[in-house]
Amino acid sequence: EKRERERESGCCVRNDHSGCLQTLQDECSSTLSEWVKWPQHPSAPHLNGEVRQHGAVCHQDPRICQEPASVSPHEWSDDITEWPICTKYNSGNHTNLPHIDCAITGRPCCIGTKGRCEITSREYCDFMHGYFHEEATLCSQVACMDHVCGLLPFLNPDIPDQFSRLWLSLFLHAGILHCVVSVLFQMTVLRDLEKLAGWLRISIIYMLSGITGNLASAIFLPYRAEVGPAGSQFGILACLFVELFQSWQIL
Repeated sequence: EKRERERESGCCVRNDHSGCLQTLQDECSSTLSEWVKWPQHPSAPHLNGEVRQHGAVCHQDPRICQEPASVSPHEWSDDITEWPICTKYNSGNHTNLPHIDCAITGRPCCIGTKGRCEITSREYCDFMHGYFHEEATLCSQVACMDHVCGLLPFLNPDIPDQFSRLWLSLFLHAGILHCVVSVLFQMTVLRDLEKLAGWLRISIIYMLSGITGNLASAIFLPYRAEVGPAGSQFGILACLFVELFQSWQIL
């Protein structure tokens, strides 16, 4: 759905030359701005002898990009969501293309832990504590989840597939104090239970409890980032209480 909306977007160029922004038509004022959209706009280029149906993109055009160049047989797709990031331009400040000559006021910004991308200004992105992509012009050119989840890269940026986080997060801590509490727990409660039940049983309980806790957290609080072996520690405490109840007569 997001790619479809971006595919139908165009460049909203302000009539007072104050800038331009990639938007949909209903978000661009027809009184104060000009919405540059292909193929209706006369600046539309051709692809394989036919007018391109999607675009324009603010500050990006296959006719002026030198790297990567849009030349046969590697011409850019008509679908702007498949366009690469242009790293070098072959034109100066004036191209007679309104979506290129304008001063772009918004670029992709990754906001929050949900991997949400918005075309916005750097000031707003900094205010929202987001990651501003100065090099890109479209949200389809950035992978927000890679910047939010910085442990390991995704095999497919569009699909969160890092199931290894279920157990890797058990060995990560949010700070020195968090790590000290975990070490103290392991040197007291966990050590005594390991002497009683053996390292193999305790290891299995520790890992399975932590993974189950992470699964519960992912289901009930999907957008809250958590680290640490809290689930494992509560699983060990549950075993301690079981041993306590079984040995109550002896105690």
